[in-house]
Amino acid sequence: MRTSPPAVLAAVVMLAGCASPPPRELTPPPPTVSTASPSPTPTPTTRTSGIARLVGTWVATGTSDFGTAELVYRFAADGTYKHASVVMQPRPAGVFSFTVAAKGRATVRGDTLTLRPTWGTRTLKDPEDPSRDYARPLSSLAPERYRMQWSGTALMLTGKNGSPLHFERQD
Repeated sequence: MRTSPPAVLAAVVMLAGCASPPPRELTPPPPTVSTASPSPTPTPTTRTSGIARLVGTWVATGTSDFGTAELVYRFAADGTYKHASVVMQPRPAGVFSFTVAAKGRATVRGDTLTLRPTWGTRTLKDPEDPSRDYARPLSSLAPERYRMQWSGTALMLTGKNGSPLHFERQD
């Protein structure tokens, strides 16, 4: 099952914390603001015990007339994670791409997954206007919270924008 392209594209842009969004046709609606109070910091035991079901590689993809997107998370048993996402769009001069890479710590409390990035980059390459190209650190390393829902081996993550992303285990 594939996640809707707007949801995947919105997630990539939101994860990037981008100050220079991709072109208008790839820009999602603004995210909603959450008023939920932050979860208390988990203990080391809590941090790794809830992550066991997530350990492995998870992929969400989306395709539409204007391009493709893919989000990948790899969770380790020690509570660390790595993330990569890309949006690609064919253009007359070549392929436009917007990528995000991050790593950090993941915690699970109930049905909430909290990602705390410790490092990340975002990169834009526009073959039609190379002056727009950049590679920058993420603009924010603030924690990201997602509601988790399980359906067999599939995982749905819903962030503060309310659009669920469907991930499939890849290993």
